[in-house]
Amino acid sequence: MTKDRYVGDIDPVTKLRHGQGTYTYTNPYFQYQGTFVNGTKTGEGVLLMRDGGKYAGMLENGEIMG
Repeated sequence: MTKDRYVGDIDPVTKLRHGQGTYTYTNPYFQYQGTFVNGTKTGEGVLLMRDGGKYAGMLENGEIMG
């Protein structure tokens, strides 16, 4: 698959990811589950890695804050 995958809330006006959702990257090794604001990973979330590693905490503008 060549596109990223997202399942969750979409803003009906902007059509951006907004609210709770799950985003699986094009490299399926990574998956993010958490909050999106205007299309960007922002707020509480969990970044999961296929090998069992994970980061649980805050993200701001798509970046890990911890």
